[in-house]
Amino acid sequence: MQLFYTYYRNNFYRLLHSEFWLFELSVWLHTFSRALVVVFVPIFLLNFDYSISEIMLFYCIFNIFDFPLNFFAKWLTYKIGARRVIILGSICSLVYFFILYNLGPDQWVLLILLALSAAFYDTFYWVAHIYLFMKCSPNDKNVGQDISFLNISRQVATMLAPIFGAITIIFWNQKALILISIIVLAISI
Repeated sequence: MQLFYTYYRNNFYRLLHSEFWLFELSVWLHTFSRALVVVFVPIFLLNFDYSISEIMLFYCIFNIFDFPLNFFAKWLTYKIGARRVIILGSICSLVYFFILYNLGPDQWVLLILLALSAAFYDTFYWVAHIYLFMKCSPNDKNVGQDISFLNISRQVATMLAPIFGAITIIFWNQKALILISIIVLAISI
């Protein structure tokens, strides 16, 4: 039993003091900050008097740009490095939050910029983070285990964030929720 305890204590210590653990924590915080707000974006847009067809147009613009930008993000990751592309993706996410914070009714230019910044964020951050994940994985022989830990941490953040987001909206407002998301995103960087 002592051998079992020593083995897992040493592995846990090694996990908490590695760059990989910091990377997983950063991805968790990043996912949490985005999931706080993203679930409520259609509701925010409805509150700004955008119709359902206009909200669907917003998501169409996002998807039209999201797919081709994946190829550009792959090329950019090889050209300037995954960490720099992750930083660019995080900056695009901050731009997304600032546009959402300042968005009002009938501001089509801001709505299109919101969709574009979401598309740039989605492609830059997630393509580069997968590349960096594969390079940083300490477990070359069993990468599946590392992928499982990363996916579990992202799923937990995705499940918990809307709960905290709803509580924030109930007790404060949507502006406070966006500010909290910006703070958590800044911590993740």
